[in-house]
Amino acid sequence: MKKAGTSYLDYSGDEATPPVVQDMLKAWKSAHFLFYDHGSETGLVAQGGVDYIIAKSNDELLIGRIVYTLACSWGLDGGWEAKRKGARAVHCYAAVVGFMTSALPEFQESFNHGFKLLHERMSEGLDPNFKGILALEKEKMTELSDKLMKQGNFMAASWMNTNRDSLRWYNGGGAPPESKCFWRRLAVRLFGPKLGWSLLKRK
Repeated sequence: MKKAGTSYLDYSGDEATPPVVQDMLKAWKSAHFLFYDHGSETGLVAQGGVDYIIAKSNDELLIGRIVYTLACSWGLDGGWEAKRKGARAVHCYAAVVGFMTSALPEFQESFNHGFKLLHERMSEGLDPNFKGILALEKEKMTELSDKLMKQGNFMAASWMNTNRDSLRWYNGGGAPPESKCFWRRLAVRLFGPKLGWSLLKRK
């Protein structure tokens, strides 16, 4: 990003707390959001692992933004909900993310590949093409998994495949997660994802 002359704000380490990051998002409404840390099905975890920086209660802070995350399981629910509420696109994982220190360079490459492709396209003024980036990410992960298999590092290859299969780009070809609500699932089945997810529950 420095080489490309892209301006950015870095809130990492001890600064990755809910008040600091949330105030930044409120002040910089046009900034996109890059998050590498722990996650759960419903939120992105703050430094220290106690609170959420982003949860369903404040995911309106992501409206209009491209959100790129490396965090466990947020794609199961929270990532899709953020997209549904107005995030431009959400990169996330719908399962636990794993890696092996015995193949750290390969996992670093896989985790950053999508962001590099996205940044490159946007720096050149091109359309992000989230669906195309998702396909290239999965292709890269398959290539890296095959490389690890040939090296005999079967556990690392297995984790690479698990990460690949749980990767989502909501607004880029990633299917929404299955709702836990029977009526929501029925609405999606009857009317399709777009209309089915837009219907509001009534008491």
